[in-house]
Amino acid sequence: MRIGIDLGGSHIETGLIDGDKIVDQIEKNFVQEDRKNIRNVIVETAITMINQILENNNLTKKDIEIIGISSPGIISKKTIIKATNLSLEEFCLCEALEEETGINTQIRNDAKCAALAEKKYGSLKNYEDAVFVGIGTGIGGAVFLNGKLLEPDMNEGFEIGHMIIEANGRPCSCGKRGCFEAYASIRALKQRVTKILGISSDISGQYLRENLLILDNKEVQDEVESFLNYLKIGLRKFNRYF
Repeated sequence: MRIGIDLGGSHIETGLIDGDKIVDQIEKNFVQEDRKNIRNVIVETAITMINQILENNNLTKKDIEIIGISSPGIISKKTIIKATNLSLEEFCLCEALEEETGINTQIRNDAKCAALAEKKYGSLKNYEDAVFVGIGTGIGGAVFLNGKLLEPDMNEGFEIGHMIIEANGRPCSCGKRGCFEAYASIRALKQRVTKILGISSDISGQYLRENLLILDNKEVQDEVESFLNYLKIGLRKFNRYF
C-alpha cells in the first residue's frame, strides 16, 4: 500500500493506493485564513488525513510502503525550494512527515507527476516526443524526448507559468509582471470572475467551472474569452520552445 498527497495552490488531497487503484481519498480546500500559517496547516492537515485514511481502512503505518507528494513549484531532492502560489520557500515537507509517521516520503513537481501519469496511462502513452501543460492554481509543464522525461541536473524546471506573455502586464505572485499564469491560470480566472460577481474567492476550481462560468453574464463571458485567448498565446510560446 502507498499513500499519495497532491498539494496544490488551493487544496491538499490525500489518497490510499493499492497497485494502480485509488481506494480511498480525502480533500481539503485552502481558505484565506489557512494562508496565514500555511506551513503548519499543510503539515497538520496531511498528518490528519493520513491517520484518517489508515483508520478508515483498518491499516497501520507499517502497512504503508511509501508516501509520495506532488507539489507545485521548484523541487530539489526532498525540499520545496520555492512555490510562489503557496508563499513557500525552503520548506522540508518530507522531513516533517517522516518525523511524524516514520514512513519514507518522496516529493516532486506536480506537473511532472501528472505528465508521467499521462505518459503511462493516458493521452501521451503513444507518443515519444510530447509537451505537457498543467493548468490549475498555477501553470506547470513537462517535456518528453525519445520517450523520456526531460530532467535538469539540479532543480526540476519548466516553470512555464512564469514565462512572460505580456510586457509590463499584470503582477504575478512571483514578483514579475506579465507572467503566463497571471492571465491563464484557474486562480487568475477565479479572481477576476469572483470580483465581477462580488463574491468571495474562497471557492474551488470545480465550483467555478460548474456554477459560475455558465452564468448568463456578459462580463463573465468576456473574461472567459480573454482567458482562452491568453491560454492560446502561452501554449503557442511554450510549443515554439520545443
